Amino acid sequence: MITYPDSEELVLGSLLKSDCWDEVSFLTEDCFSTAANREIFRGIKKIIDRGEKPDILLIRYETDIPVSAIVDLPMTLDVYPHARVIHEAAQKNKLISTLESLKPDDSIEEMIAKVNCSIEQILTNREEKIRTLKDATEDVIGIINDNIKGKTRGVKTGFTELDRHTGGLHPGDFTIIAARESMGKTSFALNIAKNVASHGAKVAFYSLEMNDVQLTSRIISSVSGLSSKEMLYRSMSNEMIKEFDKGVGKIQDLEIYFDDRSTSSIDTIVQSIRKMVFKYGISIVFIDYLQTIPMTSKVSSKEQFIGSMAHRLKNLAEELNIGITALSQLNRQNGDNPPALSDLRESGQIAEAADNVMLLYRPEVYGRSYPAPFASTSTQGTALINFAKGRNVGITKFILGFKPEQTLFYNLDELPENVPF
Repeated sequence: MITYPDSEELVLGSLLKSDCWDEVSFLTEDCFSTAANREIFRGIKKIIDRGEKPDILLIRYETDIPVSAIVDLPMTLDVYPHARVIHEAAQKNKLISTLESLKPDDSIEEMIAKVNCSIEQILTNREEKIRTLKDATEDVIGIINDNIKGKTRGVKTGFTELDRHTGGLHPGDFTIIAARESMGKTSFALNIAKNVASHGAKVAFYSLEMNDVQLTSRIISSVSGLSSKEMLYRSMSNEMIKEFDKGVGKIQDLEIYFDDRSTSSIDTIVQSIRKMVFKYGISIVFIDYLQTIPMTSKVSSKEQFIGSMAHRLKNLAEELNIGITALSQLNRQNGDNPPALSDLRESGQIAEAADNVMLLYRPEVYGRSYPAPFASTSTQGTALINFAKGRNVGITKFILGFKPEQTLFYNLDELPENVPF
């Protein structure tokens, strides 16, 4: 019999000590290998079915298991992989049991029928879906028809050139927004988050530098014309309060979620993302930013950790069918020159894992001009977005307007030219 007792205990402990039922709801008591574990899971399920939240105090009335054994159950912040492991083991054990039940005097036809029946039951219960070329072709045709009708499957970012090039943010894509310090990458990410939410997407935003109040003040700033400093640290005039109220009216119904308590590690962020997807239907995620996520003790270097984390987020985007955008710092070795993919800080594996990479550059900060083909464009209040990698869409460059006080990036009707002295 194939068993994973450690994973079983982690799942049970997590169900009792955290709100993670949505992530493991595909499990049944038959997935657990011991009578005690099955009894604990059965008790947890009864509590949930009553509409209550399971915990150690409640579970003791549902089982005959000693309280000491329940209290000692460990927990994990990333429970889903462990649930998958014991679910797979249970399916394998069913097939093994079927094979062991075959008798020497059974006919070949009877043996095949029993095995096929077992396999069909397993495949019916599996989460994976095998698709054919015909299935995928029908999807391609559907995408083409939607594009012809102007119904792209990506969620619009609100930035004309970006949407024209990519069709918006797409499920399964892992995107990087990278820049040096003080270029406005958080503002750019918040602008996109606000815009995609305006188009109906449910968004989760994780920041390791700002809390939900600070992030929200920036979003309000981008639609009200007020600076976040005026909102949070100064007494506003009546006229400013009117503008504030107008701004709040524009964004208060947007479904943007924050989870400040889940940014202590990549494991807690991943666990929170899973919960957000299962509980709230999140389809777009932002993480600000990769280099601030604390390293785990399992890796030998920052470069290895960042690379592993980038690949993990890409796999998570595909697994949950959501779009994930992570922000990243750039190395300073290139000075104030326009950034390149090779400047991604700590790890070239970031670019390798990402489907899309956008490099943000504001030469105004350095008193420099734009590179070709934007050499004649004024740098004052503008920013270059270098779409330096697009796995499925290719590369491009475009200029946006930028108002630092309002943390607002915006489309330009025409490019402002340098004014000669």
